[in-house]
Amino acid sequence: MKKITLLSSLAVFILISCSSNDSATTPVTPTVADPQSYFFKYMDYPSDMALDPNADNIIQLIYDSDNKITKRVGGYKFLAPGAGISTMYSNLYYDDVNYSNNEIHIVRKLNSTIYTTSPFERILTLDSQNRIIKKTTFKQQSYPEYDTINYTYNNLGLISGSIMGNLNGYNEIANYYYNQNRNLDSIVTKKQYQNDPFYSKEKQIFSNYDTALNPLGKLIIFEETFFRAISQNNYAKYEKYTYNSDNTLINQEIRIWNLHYDNSGNVRFEQY
Repeated sequence: MKKITLLSSLAVFILISCSSNDSATTPVTPTVADPQSYFFKYMDYPSDMALDPNADNIIQLIYDSDNKITKRVGGYKFLAPGAGISTMYSNLYYDDVNYSNNEIHIVRKLNSTIYTTSPFERILTLDSQNRIIKKTTFKQQSYPEYDTINYTYNNLGLISGSIMGNLNGYNEIANYYYNQNRNLDSIVTKKQYQNDPFYSKEKQIFSNYDTALNPLGKLIIFEETFFRAISQNNYAKYEKYTYNSDNTLINQEIRIWNLHYDNSGNVRFEQY
């Protein structure tokens, strides 16, 4: 396994250009159609997120004339403590996406005259090569008000690492590793509060890749689709292991998917 250092031209660089001649959301490959929708269970939503029995549970994507994502319709609502599950799909939530100079501004909103929601804003800052180098998040239902993630890249255009920090001094340092096909193999993250000698370590593993080209490059701008967006192909297994500072395993999570494909071998994330 080879460690690589920066965000992928199949992802970040792929993704973002705010000029009219070089779209901020150039696809992973010109032969892959941009997705119009996806089923949330394939992505990095809460593991216990429930289906809404009165909805199709599909996230819709809207593009402008330059083929840039301007809106994502569908999200999740938090449920009351004691419900047995933390969240449920809701088609009332949506994300507005706006582009200006070297920034992408994303705001989550609620389409309702009855209910309200806490603000959740994200600002993505781009470098001169139109790669995401910083993400500032104004959190929903948590404090401090924001945290910042800084990304680094290698000469292959793949993300090599990220550093997240916030006003409370909570920091996460992550290293990204890839296989020979430029698919994300694993992410190892160290989490620490200020100068506390105790910390936790998290290892995420991505495997069982297919050979179909990844259609999700433009979705790197969203938290729930970020991991899938930065690889050449599509993983069908995800593992997360959490260790304390004594390197004792304290939690684990495993997800496995049966992906669907069309007659041409293209993955269909809207089907389930």
